[in-house]
Amino acid sequence: MKSQIRQHIKEVVAAIPAQQKKEYVFVVTQKIIEKFGHLKTRHVYQSMEDEIDTTPLITHLQKAGKKIFFCEKTGSMSDPQETLDIIIVPGRAFTRDNKRLGRGGGHYDSFLSNYRTTKKVWICFPEQIIDDIPQEDHDILMNEVLY
Repeated sequence: MKSQIRQHIKEVVAAIPAQQKKEYVFVVTQKIIEKFGHLKTRHVYQSMEDEIDTTPLITHLQKAGKKIFFCEKTGSMSDPQETLDIIIVPGRAFTRDNKRLGRGGGHYDSFLSNYRTTKKVWICFPEQIIDDIPQEDHDILMNEVLY
């Protein structure tokens, strides 16, 4: 079931026109800045081609002097001793009740399990919101989904 959802959402995101994606990136970046701009230390993912582009957000945060950390492919953070105020994470599909479906590698679930009390925010294209996602014991719910 999860692999079918991943494939479907991959196709849906690929069909979003480039200009529309840029508009979504602008809106989501503004929402994050307005809601969480006061926080000092954050994890931000480095976006892939089919995800909300985090480059404008990272640029803004760097100019504002915020600490930014990244999750490595191994599921560990660039500075594992650092305390995070917020974690901004990608995914393939999301629900309005804060479930997330990743790409299937499990490295973010491993990473997030070390930060259970940190605020976790998913950002995505509106087309990535679906009604339900099957959950397993290791899946971690988010605090909020922004799109």
